[in-house]
Amino acid sequence: MVGTPFSNLGFERFLGTLHLDLLRAPVGDRHVSQWMRSHGCNIGGEPSGHIILRNHSETGDGLASALQALAVMARTGSPLSGLLPRYEAVPQHLSGISLPNGRNVDPLVIPSVRAAVAEAERRLQGKGRLVVRMSGTEPLLRVLVETSDEPAARDIIDLISAEVATASRNAA
Repeated sequence: MVGTPFSNLGFERFLGTLHLDLLRAPVGDRHVSQWMRSHGCNIGGEPSGHIILRNHSETGDGLASALQALAVMARTGSPLSGLLPRYEAVPQHLSGISLPNGRNVDPLVIPSVRAAVAEAERRLQGKGRLVVRMSGTEPLLRVLVETSDEPAARDIIDLISAEVATASRNAA
């Protein structure tokens, strides 16, 4: 199955119990679809709800996904609630850190910001996951912290935010 960096860690763990892997393509239907083709996968999607069923279409199609779900319900006689996978989602803490003055400079090239990200990853080791990337549409650094430890998630977001602000002030 193909997802993105924002696909929930709990879902990945659930797939593992079914002996299935979750491959993480870059964000966007186009990337998910390309990864599906190159890895021979039939199902992919994004947490936004875009689901790609490659044996029906190369793009996310909500109507096609709904019709497939209805077909399974009709074939099995089960309600949708009886067909949905039961997995424990890991809480996701997402922040968009504004880049001062709308600069479109990638703060991830700044050594002190990279060091803060490395420190955050160290703190999460064994307890969660961290995704840090530039937004493709806005002057934001997107930070996703996946962990059940909410105070740690807030601390990590604050750590990275503070370092981006400090690095931006020093670069001005």
